[in-house]
Amino acid sequence: MRALVQRLRAMPALFTLILLVAVSGILSPSFLAPTNLLSLVRQSTALALAATGQTFVILTGGLDLSVGATIALSQVLAVGVMQGDVGMTIPGVLICLAAGAAVGLLNGLLVTVLRIAPFIATLATMIAVDGLAWVYTHGSPRGQAPGAIRYLSDGFIGPVPVASLLFVAGVLLAAIILRKTVFGRQVYATGGNATAARLMGVPVDRVKVLVFVTSGLYAAAAGIVLAGYVGIGSLEIGKPYILDSVAAVLIGGTMFEGGRGGVGGTAAGVLVLAVLTGILIRLQVPLAARSILLSLVLIAAAVAYARRNAGGRNA
Repeated sequence: MRALVQRLRAMPALFTLILLVAVSGILSPSFLAPTNLLSLVRQSTALALAATGQTFVILTGGLDLSVGATIALSQVLAVGVMQGDVGMTIPGVLICLAAGAAVGLLNGLLVTVLRIAPFIATLATMIAVDGLAWVYTHGSPRGQAPGAIRYLSDGFIGPVPVASLLFVAGVLLAAIILRKTVFGRQVYATGGNATAARLMGVPVDRVKVLVFVTSGLYAAAAGIVLAGYVGIGSLEIGKPYILDSVAAVLIGGTMFEGGRGGVGGTAAGVLVLAVLTGILIRLQVPLAARSILLSLVLIAAAVAYARRNAGGRNA
């Protein structure tokens, strides 16, 4: 038990998640029902995918502000290309993923070739992609998601939502890449010390390009999930995910300095946000107050990890 407590203290996001789930169970015992917990995961899938891609970028010391615009572009492309036709599902998905990868590639080239700061580069890309989505839809998205895409968001395999499986699969794939591949080790090396990594032969610029491409692919996947969830196109659907994806990553323990953290913490951060939002809605807390509380959670997460890192250095 003592060892378990120590491990939880070492992972504030997981500890916070367990605490929030316990509080939710006290406020409403039905919250702990398996069906409700699976539904919570299902509703968090799009954010989990976006935040997972964002984790790759932040691990290298970067930031991707174009996530929300990429999600919106993918979502309107999905419904616009597929037009409710099941036969267009695979081509539509490939087009959405290609668009996400292209946005990520553009971000990576701006950062590595033109040496533009990630904040500025991705801000410019965000504005451009938003404009591209408006041009494509003429300001009025048309079409609808086919049944196969709706199944990804609302379907079930037995009692388990398909979207919950996508949540787990997306995070698990990223974890394997980061922990079990050469590219994953290069990501951590680049974020830890880019100069030292370059001297050791790590292709730092290529790694930075690939993490932005990964973020674009994950954001496009999130857009596809949202297309199935909403059913029609929306130009505004991606905006909440810009800050929420960063918040989930930071709550999960991956800090802007890069080189430390991972997608496991990010998944916990996503669920922390979901459970916290559910509690605040249950308590009928106004939207403005929820935003203030979210900022306090971010500050608390940053302080917790700063103290843990300081303790590790002192030790």
